[in-house]
Amino acid sequence: MIDTTASLKAPIPCIRGKFGPHLETYQTYFLPSEVISLLGHDPRSANWKNLPAALRDAYQNYQRKTKPARAENIHDYIQSRMAPTAHFVGAFPSLSVGLTEVPIFEPLRRRAGVSISEGVPINDNIGTLYLSLGTRYVHMLLDGLARFTAAQQYIDEGENVDDWFSFAVTIFAPSPAKGALTPAELGQLFFDFNYKMSRISPTLALEMDQAGLYSQIVDWLKDQPVIVNNGGMQQSGASLGSRSTALVVRRVLHGFVTVAAEGEKALQGRKNEEVRNPRTTTDNIVDVREQIGEFLDGFARSMGDRFQDRDSIHLTRTGWEAIGMVAHDMMFRESLSPEQRERCYEVLANVDWSRTNRDWFNMIGSAELDEEGRPVLDEAGRERVVISGGKGDQGLRKAISYLRRKLGYKRLVSQDELELEAL
Repeated sequence: MIDTTASLKAPIPCIRGKFGPHLETYQTYFLPSEVISLLGHDPRSANWKNLPAALRDAYQNYQRKTKPARAENIHDYIQSRMAPTAHFVGAFPSLSVGLTEVPIFEPLRRRAGVSISEGVPINDNIGTLYLSLGTRYVHMLLDGLARFTAAQQYIDEGENVDDWFSFAVTIFAPSPAKGALTPAELGQLFFDFNYKMSRISPTLALEMDQAGLYSQIVDWLKDQPVIVNNGGMQQSGASLGSRSTALVVRRVLHGFVTVAAEGEKALQGRKNEEVRNPRTTTDNIVDVREQIGEFLDGFARSMGDRFQDRDSIHLTRTGWEAIGMVAHDMMFRESLSPEQRERCYEVLANVDWSRTNRDWFNMIGSAELDEEGRPVLDEAGRERVVISGGKGDQGLRKAISYLRRKLGYKRLVSQDELELEAL
């Protein structure tokens, strides 16, 4: 019999697990509108000042305030993946909730009056958690604040997101042997979840996002003759290895597509952040990808066999992204006739993309040196440029300005010069 005299307890069907001798876990599901009832408070950062002192201090010391841009991105994700009109599958990791007190757990097969079919095994870890309610009990949201905030925004707007999805919830609580957890120990769990675990970089995560609009364009483009017939796309890795026969690695092609689709927006902010207010949407993605494909076809056609030259600057990450900006200019910023586009392809193909072109020196890199610090020379005695990572964004912008000058984009070149002066 469950004791309910000490406090009000909410029964929660769940599965029990554990992490070591100190932590037990309880896995269950809650509708978005039920999470506040589970916690006993609204965990959004704007509400922290209204919480009891212990809980307020725990959030302020160990949680991170949700950035509006992050909440907005997740808000859009919910709409695109979980609303009735969604075109792609979507899901969230579990929300993580921490308790300081040992909860009461009753295995299902021990409950009086429960009939279990003969021969059906019921594990003692399947049952009901009785969660104590009241302001003196700490139920802290350890992980998932941004997810909760985005879902709660729909609820505040009167949208019934309970019909769209439910949150998986993992409740972390002290084991009976441990006896209790302090808010500081719950804070350590938050730290472990967010910083201790090995994660892929946010930049790589965006590039490998199979449902992202730019990834969809990459997946379409990699199957087009301009890529397939020139070596294809290498799926993994940050760059092509010395033994690779591919034309381009996925991460680099993703960078080209993003810049070609979004232009200057793709160069603003950080590469590990999604493009803000993108011009590419689910409504126009087919048109964008076809224009990118048309540009790449024209450029490759004008270059001929040189398009496959793996030692050429145009097949480096810097080269691909600089060309991507030119593609964006041609497709979306300049009103060009078909004849003018063909002329642009020819001009772009006639750029000296070789590593011995002195224009590249001090723009995107410096002279390549051998092990003894001497310049590496080609058969004609010319120095070769090696792209310097230290030049970063400034080198890319200089390369873009260089190509725009070749193409006669005077208005855009003037803008480039102002931006370069500001770097």
